[in-house]
Amino acid sequence: MHKRMSPQTRILQFGAIWLVVTLLTGCGRTSHSSDPPPSADSATEPTATQTVVEETQPDDPVMLAASPTAYPEYLPKQEPHSGYISSAACLECHPDEHESWSYSYHRTMTQLVSDETVASRFDGQTKRIYDWEFTPEKRGEQFWCRLDATDGSGASYEYQLVMSTGSHHMQKYWYHTGTSRKMGMSPMVYLIEADRWMPESSAFLSPPDHRLRLREGAWNTGCIQCHSTGAHPRISSAAEMDPLVAEFGIACEACHG
Repeated sequence: MHKRMSPQTRILQFGAIWLVVTLLTGCGRTSHSSDPPPSADSATEPTATQTVVEETQPDDPVMLAASPTAYPEYLPKQEPHSGYISSAACLECHPDEHESWSYSYHRTMTQLVSDETVASRFDGQTKRIYDWEFTPEKRGEQFWCRLDATDGSGASYEYQLVMSTGSHHMQKYWYHTGTSRKMGMSPMVYLIEADRWMPESSAFLSPPDHRLRLREGAWNTGCIQCHSTGAHPRISSAAEMDPLVAEFGIACEACHG
């Protein structure tokens, strides 16, 4: 005979399930920084807990500053630091473990965009999303997205994608904002298993929102913490961000450093 659970036990179970779901779906929705707060000398500089992820609709041209052709100098810095020596150093003594990790989704969690890393087809096919037409396309070796308004305003914007997050269920794409090393999130994400694009706001648990938004600083203040190794957001203000990571992705030293 099974013992019937008390109301208190059911409440505790529900609370635990809610906490797990919140943690799993919170990527890109919260702003955290492991760095100390910026200097209090400047009243315009936010503290670590005040850093704002700016959300703006695509009709604001400030959000779509042209990405430079030679973008690596504007990307988050990736170099060993603070005792991190990189996963390559693990290979000699742990070849089997290193090979297993190399084929994992952990390694490919954050990548620079290229033919080898992009999951979607940037084939120039246009998709109608809300009041916009969204066109992902490739220009030479570069990956671009274009947004064209369908409300008669004639608004049209485009941005170059330079970095991605995710390689298992979905893949997000990031563009350079034109400000320091601050990354902006494309309003569309690609669902790998379903082979389709959908609004970023529909891919996570959040209130219904039928608008496309470009979220500047979302990677710097949120995704960097879990989807890179040895993360230092180094946020001085909402405009000045100089992130440093030991490795893109979830590397060996994320757990065994």
